Amino acid sequence: MDFIGYDCCQQFIDFLTEKIYMPLRDLKALIKKKLSIKVMAHNAHRYDAIFIFPILQAQYAASLRYIGTPTQIKFCQILDSFFVFSDSMELLPGSLAQLGKDFNAAEKKLLDSGVNVADFSFAKFQEDIDFKNKVLKYCRQDVRALSSVVHTFAD
Repeated sequence: MDFIGYDCCQQFIDFLTEKIYMPLRDLKALIKKKLSIKVMAHNAHRYDAIFIFPILQAQYAASLRYIGTPTQIKFCQILDSFFVFSDSMELLPGSLAQLGKDFNAAEKKLLDSGVNVADFSFAKFQEDIDFKNKVLKYCRQDVRALSSVVHTFAD
């Protein structure tokens, strides 16, 4: 599932709330166990959390607990919910490319994507279909690579 556009972070939070949390909250009460849904991003404190945290702060201010600063979140939890947001770099320091090699993960970071993150602009993403496809391919592979590393580490 892709979350695209200026409101992509809000789309992501809405997805977690409406499609994941709401259907499971009654199950949590029924089985009386502490369930948690872990949302991880690699190097989140320098990128992902900068965009997601303000939305979480606006929607869950009273129940939001975090470690770090609002611009460098290392761990974040919404109390009375299942969600735990964390930066996998706190658990597994190093580049995603190197971690893939170190853990011999099934999925690896896409190294030659044709996307220079420093040159990224949302306007170019919207206007240039080739660039958009490269960015989506790069982001999707990063998700698969991180998942592969974390699962290999957990095993």
